[in-house]
Amino acid sequence: MPERGRRLVAPVPYGINAKTGGVRTFFERWGDELFRQAFSYILKGQYRTQTKGAALRLKANYPNLRIILEAHDGLLFMVPENEAEYWARIIKIEMERPIRFDTCSVPRRDLIIPCEIEIGYNYQELSKFKFVMKEIA
Repeated sequence: MPERGRRLVAPVPYGINAKTGGVRTFFERWGDELFRQAFSYILKGQYRTQTKGAALRLKANYPNLRIILEAHDGLLFMVPENEAEYWARIIKIEMERPIRFDTCSVPRRDLIIPCEIEIGYNYQELSKFKFVMKEIA
């Protein structure tokens, strides 16, 4: 981040047709607090953006899919129990779409954030979902 500019350009989430991600200007004084905010913006902001993008794509492609909650880096769905594997695969694919960092202030290769699926009858007692069928490569 140049000392004069204090602006960062975020990565571009999958499915967003833009040359660059969002731009944020930092007004903190030059120093540790400014750097903490900048690193946080680049790293943590992408979880939120990726999650919201996945939710929008899922609702657009599967209007009957019920999203109950969006919480920063996760989504909570309500699906029929006998369709859990089907929906888990679709949700995992959407959540693991690559994020483009090529036009970001911190350029690097595309990043894929791994998605873990949990299942349960209530939000407090979720457990790791185990896929029954192997994926076909």
